[in-house]
Amino acid sequence: MARTSVTFDGVSLQTANIIASRIAHESYENRNLLVQELGNRDGGKLVQERRTPKFVQIEGHLKYDTQDLLDAAMDALKKTLNIQEANLDISFGGEIRRYKATLTKAVLPREHFNINWIPFELEFEIPEGFGKDTTISSDSTVDAVATVDRTIDVGGTLAPKPTITITINSETNLNRFIVKNVTTNRSMTVEKAYDTDTLVINMDTNEVTVNAVNQEYTGVFPEFVLGNNNYTITPNATAVDMDVTVSYTATYL
Repeated sequence: MARTSVTFDGVSLQTANIIASRIAHESYENRNLLVQELGNRDGGKLVQERRTPKFVQIEGHLKYDTQDLLDAAMDALKKTLNIQEANLDISFGGEIRRYKATLTKAVLPREHFNINWIPFELEFEIPEGFGKDTTISSDSTVDAVATVDRTIDVGGTLAPKPTITITINSETNLNRFIVKNVTTNRSMTVEKAYDTDTLVINMDTNEVTVNAVNQEYTGVFPEFVLGNNNYTITPNATAVDMDVTVSYTATYL
């Protein structure tokens, strides 16, 4: 069985000399729940949840031919591990899960008999509480001349925050877009006198821009859920030719 690959800031922690025998990243930590009391009734109502940071533990050992090589490797490893908010990439399910991580603990218990071999225990904190794919998933429509009505299957274990990009190739009297997630029944309207512009709706930053300039809107962001999402992009125009892309990075607890 092949060993699980793991890198931190591009430096492998799984080599012929660095052997990671335990990599624990599948669990996720507590969820903070805001529960509203129901007057004089028993129980309560869930109002909001917030995820706490996630922790990843890696255990293993370093082994080199000589003590000098081991000493140099330990210094090099500590230098790398000192980097804050670096990419911690771990293979899982045939793909790579990427965590934005910072080392919180490094234990290298060196005893008198550790000449060219030493165990290690590492702990990383992921403030976001989740990891992501290293590739972007997307659904695109090219040269649409009317309402775009499509369905995208969103993967992962936690709903992502997609970006919708509408590139206007040509238009006549285009003055409004209605962007709706039919599945979640959430929509927004973005009105202006459009030209050959690029409208971007970024649900990660909660920003709407036209040609990289902030743009006003009404309604709410059309958030997506895991699984199938039916979305529509409806232009109000005499004529229009546009490209539409919905892109997201699968997110994992």
